[in-house]
Amino acid sequence: MSGLGKRGAGGGVVGSLQGVLGGERVFSADMLGVPNAGWPVSADAPLVVETQSATGTAREFESDVDRAVTFSLRVPTGAATKVLFRIPGRIGASPPAESQVLLRVYARVGEGAWSGPLALALMKLPNNMPQSTCVSALLTTLGLSAGDNAQFLVVRAPGAASDTLVGRWLLYELGVNFE
Repeated sequence: MSGLGKRGAGGGVVGSLQGVLGGERVFSADMLGVPNAGWPVSADAPLVVETQSATGTAREFESDVDRAVTFSLRVPTGAATKVLFRIPGRIGASPPAESQVLLRVYARVGEGAWSGPLALALMKLPNNMPQSTCVSALLTTLGLSAGDNAQFLVVRAPGAASDTLVGRWLLYELGVNFE
């Protein structure tokens, strides 16, 4: 199993992770969780073999149904006001024209109510070469504040008009940084 931790760290970590103010936590594809029944989206993005990923795996998001991955992270105490997501991946096959993939994020504290879906990233994908996108969100927009033990649900929204990719999109890992 590949590493979960600050960039470059190895070995798995069990339990709730502390977010790092000004440092990135990296969730490789095999460390991302699957959603439960009753969550806003309960279809998981399955783990697949991916030769272009450094870890050899990716999460596969198809264009036929909303699929999701999850992770939990404690928001660091201190001056954090936003969360930055780094999203590397690629499309499964070259599209006939430039396409876009829309990702949305939900968040909640403990077992509380989920935030409304926040459009996280609209990625323009001209070909099937690996690409990375970074996007930030205010913690307050997600209903979070410093010290919260938060669950996140990251969803591809293929039913949205702006998600124009027909076919699969592969997520290699998810980097999370609090600022």
